[in-house]
Amino acid sequence: MSGYQKNGYNSDQVSVDSQDDHNYEVEHLATFAVSPQAGLVYPSDGMRRLLQMEKTSGIWTQKLYLRLEANWVVIIDYENGEIIEKFPIHLIRDPTAFTSSDPKEIYDNIYVFIVGEDPVTQNPPEMHIFQCVRVKATALVEEMKGFMTGVKKGGIPPPPNAPPPEPPGSGRDSVPPFGQAGDHRADDASSTSSEKYERDVAVLNRCFDDIERFIARLQHAAAASRELDRRRRSRKSKKKDHGDGIIAVRARAPPEKDFVDTLQKFKLSFNLLAKLKAHIHDPNAPELVHFLFTPLALIIDASRDAQLEPNLPARVISPLLTVEAVELLTNCLTSKETELWHSLGEAWQVPREKWKGYVSPTSQQELFRHF
Repeated sequence: MSGYQKNGYNSDQVSVDSQDDHNYEVEHLATFAVSPQAGLVYPSDGMRRLLQMEKTSGIWTQKLYLRLEANWVVIIDYENGEIIEKFPIHLIRDPTAFTSSDPKEIYDNIYVFIVGEDPVTQNPPEMHIFQCVRVKATALVEEMKGFMTGVKKGGIPPPPNAPPPEPPGSGRDSVPPFGQAGDHRADDASSTSSEKYERDVAVLNRCFDDIERFIARLQHAAAASRELDRRRRSRKSKKKDHGDGIIAVRARAPPEKDFVDTLQKFKLSFNLLAKLKAHIHDPNAPELVHFLFTPLALIIDASRDAQLEPNLPARVISPLLTVEAVELLTNCLTSKETELWHSLGEAWQVPREKWKGYVSPTSQQELFRHF
């Protein structure tokens, strides 16, 4: 996507210092219209809806900065420092924290506030939900309350860095661990073979998980784009509503490098499936190839819609496919899948041993190191 529209506020770029007393790194999780009819009135209602989303459509986080000022709550683009929202502080109500000490809980440091209806612009009330990063949500609530009452504090010192939580498990069946596959000959494998197999399976499952997360990211961007269109059609004036800036950021297509990274993981997955096909069952290698071609088609379509450089898949050279991977695809693809495969270019069809200028499989080894 080449650009997006902001709300009616100044969209200057600002220099963001994460160590500033009142700049806070957050991850936007959701924005809901406050509506008694929809059962969304209080922050607890929003939290309940958020957890429902996590179980159904999933949640895509968007990194932002939140800055507290005397008269404004300012939301800043994490990537380029551009102001995308300015909420009047007098419209803010019900700042609330939801925290948990359960290590299995992903959303354990939640910050919620409501932007009330603007009597001038008649923007409807909305609820914004964030996960706080390097600051406690409870402390941020107290900080915002201080700004709301005019009693500002000196800012919140960030806590020590902690490792990020593990992502939620995928709903897709994973390749079974070594020794649990249908081929019992694995029991006689040497420890070295076992370690190699387990490494390959771990990398393959990681590729599947990353591909699914990228598809979810595209789906959430598409949903945000539809919401922006709905708002534009329904508003009575050309002035942007509160919340449009956050949704516009969420509607952006991923950058080209993320498309390339995901396409590389498809190619690596095909190589690994060919390598492991004698050992994996329920689902077997051909079934997993079919599984991969559904998201592959979606990503190819999305890369065209995102107005990236033309013929992007053909420029994804590494990792080149092995002879075994090419044979696997040739023997198991449907006619429709074969048509898509052939449309991707020679770098997806010519085995690496026959590729002009081929030296060694270092590109695949580099991908392995990513994990």
